[in-house]
Amino acid sequence: MNTRSVALEVYTKLCEKVDKKYIVHISNNMFRVNRDDKIKTLRKMLDNGDQCICISTNVLEAGVDLDFDCGFRSIAGLDSIEQFRGRVNRHGKKPISQVYIFDINEPIFSMLEVTKGRETTLNEIHYAKQYGLEIGSVELMESYFKSYMYKMLSAESWIQKLRTISVSDNVNAGTREYRDIFGDYRAINDDTISVICITETVKVILNNDLTNENVAQNLNRLSGYIIKLRQKKVDELKKASIVMVSDDNWCILPVDHYSFDTGVL
Repeated sequence: MNTRSVALEVYTKLCEKVDKKYIVHISNNMFRVNRDDKIKTLRKMLDNGDQCICISTNVLEAGVDLDFDCGFRSIAGLDSIEQFRGRVNRHGKKPISQVYIFDINEPIFSMLEVTKGRETTLNEIHYAKQYGLEIGSVELMESYFKSYMYKMLSAESWIQKLRTISVSDNVNAGTREYRDIFGDYRAINDDTISVICITETVKVILNNDLTNENVAQNLNRLSGYIIKLRQKKVDELKKASIVMVSDDNWCILPVDHYSFDTGVL
């Protein structure tokens, strides 16, 4: 799924139809240690040949070696779909496996990169059917990226950013880094806030002396319990007196408001 909220909704509805022990939910609504544990569980189920269903966001699209019999993907950019296809029959154990792409109403309007990727993919799928091209073929991927970049560069937020580049910047653009020209611009508005979940392990780490020689190791361990939440979600949790802010600006989430199956409640 493209969003955490829809992944959670699908997981919740599926649990009403299928025994929960067969379903694994993984998303960025969970802290990294929790996600890693879920991936280990999922890998063990797959290796043992157990029946399992994984509901996830794109957190599993890259850097995770999992091999599923078939897959269902909410429509997104063709590059994301290709990443997803790499998780189906990854090790070539079957002669053929199916990947199904479906279109549902997801709240992605504030996510420019995802919105434009979805629009471009729909056009390219029509183009592929018309000319008999394979999804994932070099020709189709080239067509996708050309069209996608045109849509992105035509988007109002990009136009506004480009207008701020001075004449001197344009003259020197060829010798400057891309990130120097576009500064802190993001296609997806990254308004996320880091929130740390106070599990029993985190309590132990915090009770240690963080000024000793193991400070780097302890801080690295703490990072595994941080969740990136949208500003709107954090504001809602603050208003409900669930998330608290410490004197040194740490956003703290009590473990009572966290589920190891679905993440932040």
